[in-house]
Amino acid sequence: MNANQPQTQQVLSQKEVLEQLSRPFEDHEIEWKIENVIQNYYGKTQYQGIGFGYIDARAIQRRLNEVCGLNWSSSYQAHLLDQVILFECTIGIYMNNEWIYRTDGVELEIGGIERGKSAYSNALKRAAVHFGIGHFLYELDTVYIDIYQNDKPDEKQSCPSNADKYVGGNFKVNGNKVYIKGKYVMPRYSEIIKKQNDKKSKQGNTPQQQQHNPSSNPQSLPQTQNRVITPNDQQRNHSNNSGPTPEEYRHMVNCIFECFARLGITPENAHHLYAYVDSRVYKSIDEAPFEVLQALFAMLNPIKLLLELGESTFKMDQATMLNYASRLLNEHIQKISQLFNKLNKEGLNMIFDMIRNDQREQQQNYA
Repeated sequence: MNANQPQTQQVLSQKEVLEQLSRPFEDHEIEWKIENVIQNYYGKTQYQGIGFGYIDARAIQRRLNEVCGLNWSSSYQAHLLDQVILFECTIGIYMNNEWIYRTDGVELEIGGIERGKSAYSNALKRAAVHFGIGHFLYELDTVYIDIYQNDKPDEKQSCPSNADKYVGGNFKVNGNKVYIKGKYVMPRYSEIIKKQNDKKSKQGNTPQQQQHNPSSNPQSLPQTQNRVITPNDQQRNHSNNSGPTPEEYRHMVNCIFECFARLGITPENAHHLYAYVDSRVYKSIDEAPFEVLQALFAMLNPIKLLLELGESTFKMDQATMLNYASRLLNEHIQKISQLFNKLNKEGLNMIFDMIRNDQREQQQNYA
């Protein structure tokens, strides 16, 4: 037997292997961090953090060992690209008498503060997602975390006893740098996904139904699923569900204000935006029904993410990101408003794939 062909412990189909690898992790295996902070306009705390869940490298290795035994491998490579180092991890899994490989990586600035150990871990995490490990976290709605600040007596007094996680540092809130220091309660995936599924069930759109919903097909054209909401739509929606909870409404308003801040839109001058998603006219955000706010957020959030991730992940300015949007939509995009009702999540991912492909081609040209 060839030394590169390990003996499988259990015969599993590729589908079964991927299903086992992509299983959600237990709550204690999921770490959470706060990278962005928003103003909490309607809540009990001044600020809320946007929670990002992730799986650490040891948990990923345990999952691979549990499912694949000794029939997996990992290797790493570093490539010099201009002023950054592209650090890649390749994971191989032996299935059905063949090795299947997936590669992804991270960019490190030369002379930057990220350490080698962190680069190994982050590259492993990215490569593991291609086999479904940790992918369940990408299916979560935005997770909002109340931050109880130490220097706010009312917030410190109302801080829950299980708020044992600390956050501190400078954050950009509504375009301004703000120093925030406080405590928060660690989110629990099991509770988050239960609330998310309950919410979808109340709206008559369960996760199983979503899988067969043509509008959720990633192969669809990169246009938003928004459409103008008529008064008849609002009447039907009101009769078909019990409406949002105060917490859901508050979160939606916060999300939209965060989009306004990132896109340079003041709430006082935002009334013209409602015409993109509704046939009625609203003077302020408080007048708009919840389904209108949902449609407005669905229109603005992909554009916000395009600029934020373009700057933080790919180190690209707004003009460069709009140029990629122009390539995707096959039309000349010069300003943000030209993307209204034209860019959705699928289109956003296509743009990021275009950028990665361009970077890989550039790296190959230097090789």
